[in-house]
Amino acid sequence: MKTTFTNKLLLSVGVAALALSAGTANAQTENVTASVTVQNTLTIVEVDPLDFGLVAAIADAANTAVLTINPLTDAVTVANNAPAVFAVIDATNATAARLTVADGADGATININIDNVLDPTFGGNTFILDQFRTSWNGAAALLRVINTPFPYVFVTAVGPNLNTLDIGASLTTDTGITYADGLYAGSFDVTFSY
Repeated sequence: MKTTFTNKLLLSVGVAALALSAGTANAQTENVTASVTVQNTLTIVEVDPLDFGLVAAIADAANTAVLTINPLTDAVTVANNAPAVFAVIDATNATAARLTVADGADGATININIDNVLDPTFGGNTFILDQFRTSWNGAAALLRVINTPFPYVFVTAVGPNLNTLDIGASLTTDTGITYADGLYAGSFDVTFSY
């Protein structure tokens, strides 16, 4: 009797094993590829340079005058401290700097930094370029500190996926010099990063 029970148990185990092996024999495995493409590079284009227009500039031994361009309106204003003076001759071509930014991730925070400022110089004389103000996609202009990153959020719904950064700034006369006629050229870097 014990033999019959043992045989039945062995037969049951054998049938179960055969059923499992039969199911496994029909199983198939497919290896699935997983991938991601990284694009951290933004497309930045300078649409307009920072141009303060055509001015007369008189320096003083102690006082300074300030010429400012608005990043939203391109309007040029002066703050004179006589005998240091800026006088706008022609502001027709005056423009705040405008950069377009594309290929960003919707809703991502982009960190922006203005640095490596080279003051506009001609013939050994210089204006001081500072008091940068920025506007992102036409929002209110905010004062920025050189070499201090500030954030903006990239929005793909703006324009044809182009976000805009408008940059205004101020020029301040130096002291104890005489400004000669000429084109005073300088520059600054704008760095974008995630």
